[in-house]
Amino acid sequence: MPHDDVIAYQLRDWTKTAMGRALVEQEREQLSPMLTRLYGPIAVQYSVPDFSLFMQHCNAIHRIHCLDYSPSATPVVTGSVICSLPEAMPFETKSVNLLILPHVLEFSPDPHRILRETERILVPEGHLVLICFNPSSLWGMRKLVGRIVSNDSPAPWRGRFFGLSRVKDWLSVLGFKIISGSSVCFVPPVKSPIVRARLGFLDKAGARWWPMWAAVFILVVQKREIGLTPLVAPWKRRKKISPGLAEPVTRNG
Repeated sequence: MPHDDVIAYQLRDWTKTAMGRALVEQEREQLSPMLTRLYGPIAVQYSVPDFSLFMQHCNAIHRIHCLDYSPSATPVVTGSVICSLPEAMPFETKSVNLLILPHVLEFSPDPHRILRETERILVPEGHLVLICFNPSSLWGMRKLVGRIVSNDSPAPWRGRFFGLSRVKDWLSVLGFKIISGSSVCFVPPVKSPIVRARLGFLDKAGARWWPMWAAVFILVVQKREIGLTPLVAPWKRRKKISPGLAEPVTRNG
């Protein structure tokens, strides 16, 4: 599957449809509390412009939005904008605190290279936020049907949807630790806003009863390095007492 401007433009156009906007909003709601808990001065995000809403919820001082195509006009995004492919990130080794990749792996010819680049540019203890379409969902079935009907389905159906366990295995090999996760959207991929509204009850039921069938899964992972000892906050350190001595007790009165 070629990684070219056509896919990027198709995905950009899809996020402006009613169904695309609804999914982006659901993802933003799930990401908001996750991103506010992640700290660091430099945050980078690869995605089409409409996903830039996610960056509004992070606490980074410097926010860089990367587009993998050259826009005809300056897009409205949060922070600085550069043109760069995720397979060759133009950042120094161990220089980025937070990297957000919404629906990037699915449309890349080399997702493994993207993850290796991620491991390279993140600082120790830095965070990666992955947002991916789930093949084990009604959205995954829609992609499969579209592929059977036509070999040239538009985005997002022309991407490769990777299962959650497979993505976790890739991350584990690179030394990432899973911090948290979330499931997004259980409504079928129908175009009609009226039908989606009527099926809205599936989101509440699905999050409780069948989270593994969500259209999208979100993973927050942390880069770990062998031999790195995490710093312990001073207020979490226990006072050291010499062996054989009792800890002093303060008496009142």
